[in-house]
Amino acid sequence: MTTLRYCIQRLDGDAWVHKSNYGLDLDACMRNARWFNALGCGRIQYRVVAQLGDAVSVLLQ
Repeated sequence: MTTLRYCIQRLDGDAWVHKSNYGLDLDACMRNARWFNALGCGRIQYRVVAQLGDAVSVLLQ
């Protein structure tokens, strides 16, 4: 059975790569992604995705 999980991904060149898992804790995932984006001052981009099996939906970019 597939489970829902929230993850942060980082833009590396032209591809989004996995940075960290947050399980079902959406609040912590969004808070940390915003903090990472602010810390990078626009040089590094992070986004929050919801993953369910092979399906991926972007929640914050």
